[in-house]
Amino acid sequence: MFTAAQASTLGQCGYLAVGIGTYVEGEAVLVSAGAVAHAGLLSLPLVVLAAALGSFAWGQTWFRLGRVSGPRLIARRPAWQARAARAERWLSRSGVWFLLVGRFCLGLGTVLPALVGASGYAWRRFVVVDAIGALIWATVFAGVGFGGAAGLRHLLGNTFAI
Repeated sequence: MFTAAQASTLGQCGYLAVGIGTYVEGEAVLVSAGAVAHAGLLSLPLVVLAAALGSFAWGQTWFRLGRVSGPRLIARRPAWQARAARAERWLSRSGVWFLLVGRFCLGLGTVLPALVGASGYAWRRFVVVDAIGALIWATVFAGVGFGGAAGLRHLLGNTFAI
């Protein structure tokens, strides 16, 4: 259980922490923030917004790094060339779905935006798809935390406290 001072600090700095935390770590931070929102210490819609902004910033960072450094790195590593060619085929056939679903696949959070940047994918299109994907991702994982906390409270009653 939080003291009044801790709850006040969390309310003042919580959304910034969620944004930075999702930029750095992602799902674990967001599920935890959803649980804290269930406790009433943060607003769930603002948690989703802060997390979406952090995740969006992460995707944009790696897209830009891929755009600048990716082609040279791929050219120097023959094993990566086949993977990059396969990813480019997926992008050309189902780019939007590939980008949206890829955000939920373990290990693709960094690789996918960098690879997309290296492929020459239109940056304006990536910005739009990445923003939509970040919002969907944030809603899903914040909802998991919120719903998980609600379920635990239901099962354990008042003995469960954040």
